[in-house]
Amino acid sequence: MNQRKTADERLREENIQLRRELAEARQEIALVKQSLQEHIKKTDLADSRRWGLIVLVLGGIFPLVTGLIVTLVRK
Repeated sequence: MNQRKTADERLREENIQLRRELAEARQEIALVKQSLQEHIKKTDLADSRRWGLIVLVLGGIFPLVTGLIVTLVRK
């Protein structure tokens, strides 16, 4: 009977330990998910800034090119 109690106690302790490890793993997963969401937001912001810069550069280049073409055609 005493051996059975010891085995039960050992299993309970192991169960408690596994539950603690599971809780820690869930916390780590939550932190990784949060970090990923922050990274996605930063990437989206950088992407929108990049496209804004591309639009500005093209908006500045097209009038210059069209002006050059018009100038060359008139000659």
